[in-house]
Amino acid sequence: MNAERILAFAYACDPQAGSEPGAGWAWARLLARIGETWVITRCNNRSAIEAELRAVPEAGRLPVVWHLTFANAWLGSVAPLVGPPLVYGPVGGGLGVPPRSLLFTLGPRTVVYELGRAAARAAGRYLNPLARLAWRRAALILVQNEETRSWLPRRYRHRAVLFPNPLLDAPLRYGHPRRDPPTALYAGRLLDVKGVGLAIRAVATQPPWRLVVCGAGRDEPRLRRLVEHLDLADRVEFIGTRTHAEVLALMQEVADVLLFPSVREEAGWVVVEALASGLPVICLDRGAPRVLAAEAGLPAPTHGHVDAVVAALGRSLARETFPSHALIRDRARYFSTERTLARLSELLLGANLLSVTSERSL
Repeated sequence: MNAERILAFAYACDPQAGSEPGAGWAWARLLARIGETWVITRCNNRSAIEAELRAVPEAGRLPVVWHLTFANAWLGSVAPLVGPPLVYGPVGGGLGVPPRSLLFTLGPRTVVYELGRAAARAAGRYLNPLARLAWRRAALILVQNEETRSWLPRRYRHRAVLFPNPLLDAPLRYGHPRRDPPTALYAGRLLDVKGVGLAIRAVATQPPWRLVVCGAGRDEPRLRRLVEHLDLADRVEFIGTRTHAEVLALMQEVADVLLFPSVREEAGWVVVEALASGLPVICLDRGAPRVLAAEAGLPAPTHGHVDAVVAALGRSLARETFPSHALIRDRARYFSTERTLARLSELLLGANLLSVTSERSL
């Protein structure tokens, strides 16, 4: 199929933000390497985008409708109404309620929220016409994690490809010697489901390890009480919210590992940024982090009692050796813009969404 343009729906799209808005912008730029890309987004993103466009060089050729954000498979999209061909994603949303052993450690408010979210997921799967329209009309569905692919109705899974959305433009670090005392870093929002309490408890089992907690959120008072209860004031430091550049500096200059035991994580760009900084990743065996880190990660099983999960995280910290710098570098390079573009072009070519002529000219 010869193509001239891409029409991308990226409701969350902000070059000056991280998380999903940052992903929307990064993917819009990636698509512009494939074809002339028009992005439909919200008007509140306009000033940031227009300011950034002055320094953006991308241009190209290809007529595909592409839903980028919101990256949630059960919210659906109006993009299919524009007409085929449609690429849907990368989307997540397939992670279910956390295992019972972890769920009931998160507090009653989070239990109620997670059960409500599970009901919303079910309603989106069976009752949301925009979701079913997107799955039915998509020539290609890109999913963030295995759970989302398994969650899709069986008749659409053959179109789903595991393709997490992180993109890496930063130069790679080649690793560094371990600190004394060894230091783990958590970077992200301080919410119950992010598993920071698990990280604190794991560090408690492994002196002299210390933990630097970078971020803010409603769970911070509870986490500070936990630190006090475990008598860890000298080994756990809360440093608040930092800029993106400051977080990268912490990864490169302070941390030995990224300790990121998030109970529900659909994407997790911080994992790839940690790999690019030369850090191994300790996470849980569910959601995006285990996919992103792959052989460069140390996933802890989530079955069994919460104490067993904490013990597994602690054993990862206590290892004599971590994944090698070569493994970490190779995994980080997998998410480079050039490699991602090559993988994406191959998928589009296989789905007849990219002509051989266009693919060779990239």
